[in-house]
This record gives sequence, structure tokens and C-alpha cells, in this order.
Amino acid sequence: MEKTIKISGVDVPMKANAATPREYRKLFGRDLLPTLTSAVSKTGEVKDSEVFENLAFCMAKQAGAEAENIDVWLDSFESPTAILDAIGDIMALWRGNETMTATAKKKAK
Repeated sequence: MEKTIKISGVDVPMKANAATPREYRKLFGRDLLPTLTSAVSKTGEVKDSEVFENLAFCMAKQAGAEAENIDVWLDSFESPTAILDAIGDIMALWRGNETMTATAKKKAK
């Protein structure tokens, strides 16, 4: 799934697919799913903003961003909270990737 997300006034193409967790592990040396789960409290409060910055960078890289590393990429945004300000759109893209697209072949009884 691809989507352009506005971050700090900049249109950023992002892509999320089955390769995203693998790309995340390759870039950051950590498994995405447990890391993402631990980054949010049970009340929905962000406990670790770095995880979301990393996820956003990973999805931007998959969509073709040419920044050499995450620090260079983050430096291109004016606001230090740019990623957190766009977290709703970033997570919507990720959750859209999680939805099942196959239809069941058997009907439930």
C-alpha cells in the first residue's frame, strides 16, 4: 500500500507491505512488531517516539527516499515533532497494510 503523507508541510511518499518488517529489521536491527507494540502504552500514549520515526523512515525508504540515513532524513523536517504530528496518518498506512485482502474459501458454519 502506498500513500503520500504530509509531514511538517512536506509531501512524503511512503510504502508499507509485507517486506516492511524485514526492511525495518535490516535498517535498525530490531523486530518491528514487538518493538511497535512496546512503544505504545495500554492507554494509547506514545512511550518511545524513536520507533515511529524509524517506521516512518523505513516506509519512506521503501517508497524511494534517497536519504543516506535517518538523521539526514529527519533533519529535512523543520519541526522536531514532525513525525509525532503525523503519527495518525503513518499508523493508518501501517494498519492498512495489516488488513486481510484474501477472501475465505470456506464459509463458517
